[in-house]
Amino acid sequence: MTIRAVIDTNVVISGLLSPSGTPAKVIQAAGVSFQLVWSPGIVAECLRVIDHPRIARALKPPGRAAQAREVVLALAAGADMVAHEMLPRLAVVKADPEDDLFLATALAGGASVVVSGDRRHLLPLGEFGGVRITDPANFLVDLDRLASSVREAAAAYTPTRSSRIPPPPAPSLHDPRTHRIDARRLATYLDVPLRALARAVGNDYKAVFKSPASAPLQPRLAPIHRTVVALDRTLGGRRDALAWLNSPHGELNGKPPLSLVMAGRAQAVADLVVATLAATLAAAGTAAPAPRRPQADNR
Repeated sequence: MTIRAVIDTNVVISGLLSPSGTPAKVIQAAGVSFQLVWSPGIVAECLRVIDHPRIARALKPPGRAAQAREVVLALAAGADMVAHEMLPRLAVVKADPEDDLFLATALAGGASVVVSGDRRHLLPLGEFGGVRITDPANFLVDLDRLASSVREAAAAYTPTRSSRIPPPPAPSLHDPRTHRIDARRLATYLDVPLRALARAVGNDYKAVFKSPASAPLQPRLAPIHRTVVALDRTLGGRRDALAWLNSPHGELNGKPPLSLVMAGRAQAVADLVVATLAATLAAAGTAAPAPRRPQADNR
């Protein structure tokens, strides 16, 4: 799981017209700080607007319009595309029904935020269906806050001796032969003893030691694996993922999430990760406050 955002056409066009402006920074952050979620209709609209005479005149010297189209196609290539038939039919923006496309794409694509410069129709909504609607400046502020939080958590985390050994990356937490989740690899990633992980999932240590990727283990390892992969991909690697897991969180009465995992409450932590990542971009300036995301211990 990662931060998923739908970017409105007006943000893309503004970024193309002003390469040093705030919308351009949002475009540059796509695929780096967040996962772009689009649908074919949004791509087609971006390309159509680029060819509009007024925009075409602004995209000078010659060749700049072609470059703008290449940027849009590159964004589309890196985006999670939502098929047209998957989009729900909405009638939310009465004054401009075409704006419903961005809301429908966000809902169908699991995005937590729509970034738009439309101050007449979309931005006044503030939120729809659990999807936050914000402008480029506030979106960048929230991305910076997330990055700062991760850096603070990473700085506070002191790795143990064993964790200094390069562990397997998140995608290799599966047994290469069976492709099932491997408890031994998962324990190595989390920097915990296999015996402790076996106890956390309610299994006999000898059985887990002998068959760490057995079929009966999979349902119990799944929420831990889901948490690890979500954090690893969203925060950019194992170090920051462990920093988050080992930092106290107010929603857990000041306890680190990893302590709950090891106490057999992996599903609760997996649910917290989902809620945290969904609410990351819903901080300041919203009409209705979103749930607080866990904070690192800033000592």
